[in-house]
Amino acid sequence: MTIGKTIKAARERRGLNQRDCAKLLKVAQSTLSDWENGAIAPRPRRLGEIADALGIKASKLRAGLFE
Repeated sequence: MTIGKTIKAARERRGLNQRDCAKLLKVAQSTLSDWENGAIAPRPRRLGEIADALGIKASKLRAGLFE
């Protein structure tokens, strides 16, 4: 699973829509959409922040997995 698909799956698992998740992460909704669709990847330094916000481990996010 790609990072984008993992972000989307974790977001949906938490019951967040893209708008609310983007606000939580302090990014534009279009940025989150691009991450999820694989058009762009989040910067590596943001992975820990994204993982924390979505309630998953950063290592699982990097690996494209979640618990």
